[in-house]
Amino acid sequence: MTHDRKHWAQSNAEPEEGAPAGVRPISLEALNHLGVDASGDLYWIDTKILTAKKEFRLSIFQGLLASVTALSAAIAAGAACVSVYIDWNESLSTPSAQIENTSK
Repeated sequence: MTHDRKHWAQSNAEPEEGAPAGVRPISLEALNHLGVDASGDLYWIDTKILTAKKEFRLSIFQGLLASVTALSAAIAAGAACVSVYIDWNESLSTPSAQIENTSK
């Protein structure tokens, strides 16, 4: 453990491997200065330091691709429903004796 911290909020613990130079873990005392509001925004003392983004935008290509994918899924689901209905309808019109003979 080294004692070369430069800020009161830095811990004396060794930095994680790959951390940028001068970046150290936060001290336990400094954790009390972190806070989160109801929207998920992160605050350090009274300053907002991170804002949760709640929106995203698709490019035109991504929107078209998503639309084609959704349409394909809807068509496949509709085809599956029609297939199940046809099979069910045929099973109602087939006498049970024929079903028993075909299973042997």
